[in-house]
Amino acid sequence: MTKIYNNYNNSKKYNLISKKNDLDLCKRKIRNLKNISLDNLSIYEKNKITRDLEIELRRKEVLERDLKKLGFIETKGRPKKNPDEKYCNTRKKFTAMLLPKNLDYLKALKSEQKIDNISSFLDEIIEIHRIENSNA
Repeated sequence: MTKIYNNYNNSKKYNLISKKNDLDLCKRKIRNLKNISLDNLSIYEKNKITRDLEIELRRKEVLERDLKKLGFIETKGRPKKNPDEKYCNTRKKFTAMLLPKNLDYLKALKSEQKIDNISSFLDEIIEIHRIENSNA
């Protein structure tokens, strides 16, 4: 019984990978077909390309539907952050007047990639200052 179940899981996994690869190839074909210029082609060639594109678009829909049935959901881009975790909600904007030589020094540190950004650098300095003064 376990051997049959394992074979079923392996075939499901193989099926998922196979369909995912097919979907990637299909997307690549669609991209290539869309990039073909139809200006200098005969009517027969234009019809052939549009027919091929329609077939690939239908194939893409079927593959996506099959993958969804197998439990695969394609997500594009980065996942959305919770509003509490967004940078603008965890920080407050503050404008500071710095001496030109200090500002040039900060910009030089950033351009040399010794610091990630000026705001985090200033946050670290303030935190160090707060810790030193709270112990004194």
